[in-house]
Amino acid sequence: MKISITYISGDRFFGKAYIKCFSFIKNIEIALAEQSDLGKLSEYIFVVFVDKPSEYSKLVLFSKKHIEIQVGRDLEHDYRPMAKNDNNSKIKQEIRLRIKDAFALIISQSDAKNRVEKIVEDWYAS
Repeated sequence: MKISITYISGDRFFGKAYIKCFSFIKNIEIALAEQSDLGKLSEYIFVVFVDKPSEYSKLVLFSKKHIEIQVGRDLEHDYRPMAKNDNNSKIKQEIRLRIKDAFALIISQSDAKNRVEKIVEDWYAS
């Protein structure tokens, strides 16, 4: 099973900040992909950040081959480099908050949800 955390955004500064965080995003993708429970759900799981409020989360496609979940992000945050914000920390925090919500849409067993939450929290702490 493969997991991909990506974005579709009209905010090019969000996109640039997101790409700079690729190495630690890859780490969470690998950690989640190692969960055998998730592999039973689908071959590919895509979590896509979209230009919607943070509360937004929607299961767009669910099949044995492909699951796509769209999640919102903080639209108020200024990702421009001249804003002098810590965009790496902000994106890591967004992933931490939204990944748990995304996987809650597709996992029904509480023990699997707890494992996903632990993986995300361990990754965030590192």
